[in-house]
Amino acid sequence: MSDNKWSFSRFLNFSAPRCKNGKGTCFYVEGFQGCGFFRTAACLAQKLEEQHQGEVKVFVTMRSRESWPQALEERKKEIPGSEEHRTSPIVYEGCPSEDDKTPTCFKFVGGFTEFFQEATRRFGPVDLSDCANVRPQGV
Repeated sequence: MSDNKWSFSRFLNFSAPRCKNGKGTCFYVEGFQGCGFFRTAACLAQKLEEQHQGEVKVFVTMRSRESWPQALEERKKEIPGSEEHRTSPIVYEGCPSEDDKTPTCFKFVGGFTEFFQEATRRFGPVDLSDCANVRPQGV
């Protein structure tokens, strides 16, 4: 058989998505308790969700400082492009698919600075002046 012919197994490899996203924009912000950059990124995420209801959904996860290094290493295994990330927070994007059978395609955004730049580019200016004393939900 020639290399140019399609085999059934080749067809399956190219036609079945390994991951997919649901509708809208979903941001995940993870960091450790007491980190000012995490706190501000969580505030930014909440503001985006409030200002763009129905379009933006956010998931904020706060870890203890002690559990953060291991949690970050585990998360980096799941998010392409995040391998070199070393700080709190880590921000990534991807909405869960509606069928719950196919994993979500996550896209690495970065830390707070990259998240702020991405949010401003996509959604316009966001006033963070009242974020200094904000605590993430559940604190």
